[in-house]
Amino acid sequence: MDKIRQSYSNIADTLSSKFDNGMLTCLLFLVYKAMLDVIYLKCVGGVHTFFSISVSPFNIITGWMAAFVMSFFFAEYYRQNTPSAIIMIIFNLFYFLPMTTFCSYGGGATSFLFWGILYWIIISVLQLRFPAVSVEMPKYSFVSDKVLIAATAIVSLPVIYVWARYTKFRILVNPGEIYTVRAEAAAYAIPTVLQYALNMIPILIAMLIVLTLYMRKYILFFVLLALTVIDFSIAGHKSVILFPVILIGGYIFYRKNMISVILPAGIIGEVLAIAEHFAGKGLLVTLVFRRMGFVLAQLSEYYYRFFTNHDIDMFRQGIIGKLGFDSIYSQSIAHVIGNNFETQVVNCNNGLMADVWSGLGYIGIIVMPVILLFCFRLLDSVARGVDLRLIIGLVVYYAACFANSQWSTVLITHGFVLMCLVLLFFPRTSGKEE
Repeated sequence: MDKIRQSYSNIADTLSSKFDNGMLTCLLFLVYKAMLDVIYLKCVGGVHTFFSISVSPFNIITGWMAAFVMSFFFAEYYRQNTPSAIIMIIFNLFYFLPMTTFCSYGGGATSFLFWGILYWIIISVLQLRFPAVSVEMPKYSFVSDKVLIAATAIVSLPVIYVWARYTKFRILVNPGEIYTVRAEAAAYAIPTVLQYALNMIPILIAMLIVLTLYMRKYILFFVLLALTVIDFSIAGHKSVILFPVILIGGYIFYRKNMISVILPAGIIGEVLAIAEHFAGKGLLVTLVFRRMGFVLAQLSEYYYRFFTNHDIDMFRQGIIGKLGFDSIYSQSIAHVIGNNFETQVVNCNNGLMADVWSGLGYIGIIVMPVILLFCFRLLDSVARGVDLRLIIGLVVYYAACFANSQWSTVLITHGFVLMCLVLLFFPRTSGKEE
């Protein structure tokens, strides 16, 4: 097994070194953009509901100029090779470039594209220039069997309590019952504090799973896998299963220098998506490039159009609301957007640019990048010296969270702050080595 791991590491290092070239990265970034345009024109626009083709030559030129400039920032992220740099890479591939494509061929407003580019330039400059907090993290030696057992017991108690009291020890094995179970779980009278704990526990369980795998504590590893099944059986949330899969997959397959392979892998994914579409399938187009890219761009534009003509919420449905300020909207912002642009049943969650328009308006173009960079630098600081394989899954997950949810919701409800606190106790090499 060790020989297999070493061989894989050698192959990964060799492959990564071939793409660790600034000019090649810029070129591949533009190739990815071109392929994204093709995917929209041939596989999404006029094919999927709510996506039409409306060509804007001005936006095409503007979008390509912005992509050219951003390619140089993208190349610099490879050199940073930090958790926040990987988040920015994901943002570029699945948020910024789809935004330029949507505004070029999908009818997105020129003014929205302008403000979006300005926002992206600000957050990109901050990512490269915003100073990281230099904290000398010691090499922890107290992550022992007893600590792992105690942590497992702590996260197990609320899960098993809810599982026993509300589901009567049900084990969910039939995927067809997921929505029935979710509807049933929505009616549980679970105390608020316990509900918040249940929202965060899946992340903690996943972190413990990858930690036990890393430390070769296989009995605890399988105990935590069983706990994941129990947690999934409570409300049928697929993310409960997805968290461990992402973290385990990242731990097994990711290597420190593989950041330079992310872009080539994305291009291969685009080629496969186009080929699959013309073969009559379209799963990759639908689940990856449409849902994780163009939908985010479209919803961001919806937020822009709505809140440039209506009162700004000022985060009163988020962090400001916790201080006693009531929102001016009776429904959630996500439902307000859905009711105005889609149907009465669409819950249009969105983050990043949506936070700008719903929370602060034009001033958010400057303020929100600063807020996000504080969050990213917090992650970089607490992850300093931690084997990147242990947290690459967390990085991918929280990149998706920030792109799809309000930032304050990510910090508290999605457990970003708690995750950062837990990372302080992860085993690490000397911080000087990172």
